Amino acid sequence: MTDYNDPRVVQRNKEPGHVARIPFPDTHSAAIGARGASPWFRLLNGVWRFNLAPVPESAPAGFEAVEFDDSGDGWADIEVPSNWQLKGYDKPIYTNVKMPFPKELYPSWPADDNPTGSYRTVFEVPEGWAERRTFLLFEGVDSAFHLWVNGREVGYSQGSRLPAEFDITDYVRAGENTLAVRVYRWSDGSWLEDQDYWWLSGIYRDVVLYSLPAVNIRDFTVRTPLDSAYHDARLQVTALIRNDSDEPQNVELGVTLLDRDGHEVSLDHAEDATGLRPGQESDIAFDLPAENPAKWSDETLYLYT
Repeated sequence: MTDYNDPRVVQRNKEPGHVARIPFPDTHSAAIGARGASPWFRLLNGVWRFNLAPVPESAPAGFEAVEFDDSGDGWADIEVPSNWQLKGYDKPIYTNVKMPFPKELYPSWPADDNPTGSYRTVFEVPEGWAERRTFLLFEGVDSAFHLWVNGREVGYSQGSRLPAEFDITDYVRAGENTLAVRVYRWSDGSWLEDQDYWWLSGIYRDVVLYSLPAVNIRDFTVRTPLDSAYHDARLQVTALIRNDSDEPQNVELGVTLLDRDGHEVSLDHAEDATGLRPGQESDIAFDLPAENPAKWSDETLYLYT
């Protein structure tokens, strides 16, 4: 069995799920949230090279190699993100309650029908990212894909409506790098995705490259429960901190709350610290009082940051 038709395999080397996280150099730029303004963010959307084969077995061999020539027959430019059926390849399929292939074939599909897209592009890693962790995020790929960077296989993912993220720190170098992606129209996961919609394939959402410090916020949650009188609240923040460096690290974490005008709201005990061994993860939690905060409603659109 291969990854895309083995029900036991849904990913290889993929990062665990977490909230969206783009790093910024200061509180002001983080509050604005314009990810393109961050020095540690790159959007890899654009024109990539593309080849479509009728089945994985006939897809171009060795296409992941840096020196592979993608100027030959069968290769063309394609816009990323896009669905290849909307760019003149293959055909879109609409179903409501039926699968697009015979149910007797579960968990597979017709052996002669699994259109496979091979994508290639190059991207730059800034010199200033050398001491940091570099991540590659696919916000949407239908239905499954393998990933290579500079000719080395990084991992595999399936799940057409979920992001897939990989730590590619050990695969990239400063300067130009080669990215290769092989996308399968059908996978065993397709059996779980039947609904009233069009079946379309490809890299159809943003592709993002970003960089985090070696000690970073891995994930976080924010809760704002109100008291029984609907008057006062608490700001409950839990951040999962990870030390990806080779040395023990002391970590200080602070929470800043801004009102809708961008003014800082005074909070008591909004800083904490912990020590982390190399490779260790640890939660830092805050439970802070918020006296009579403005309450959001569809009539009063008040949001804090």
